[in-house]
Amino acid sequence: MPGDTIHRFGDEYLTPSDWGLSAPDTIRRVALALGSEPLEDARHLLAPILQEIPASPAPSALSGPESATAFVLEVFGSRPATLLSVVQILTPEMRADLDFPRSWGRAPQAAGPVSQASWFPLPVSVLDSDLPMGGIALAWELSGLVSEGGEAIRDLEGYIRRAAGRFA
Repeated sequence: MPGDTIHRFGDEYLTPSDWGLSAPDTIRRVALALGSEPLEDARHLLAPILQEIPASPAPSALSGPESATAFVLEVFGSRPATLLSVVQILTPEMRADLDFPRSWGRAPQAAGPVSQASWFPLPVSVLDSDLPMGGIALAWELSGLVSEGGEAIRDLEGYIRRAAGRFA
């Protein structure tokens, strides 16, 4: 241990100079205090770690599709679309057919890569909304895919074909 402090005893720190020639058996004292069985959770023995608060908060999980952890399909059309028309295409049946991807929308003036925080989660249903849409993104979490390897690739290609057919 650094410095002159070696072991805590009661409410005071004892140093080698306090002990004289006979230092206490630290291993035995720790075993008596904590027991000889492994501890499931020993976080209470660790010193607190102060973390610096970042100047700007990191994007939350709801800031848009994350292309690093999900397969993201972006859909942008040449014709203007409204939120109502997009929700009418993304019916519960279509979402089920596509294995329930996370659906995101963004306003027409928002341009740029997927990682920008201009996305908002699409509602499952809406009664009336003429909110213009600049595009949508469907995201499948890679860790949530049931299939693996070549089968997963075939599944994702099928999702692309089915989504392209509906949004054509």
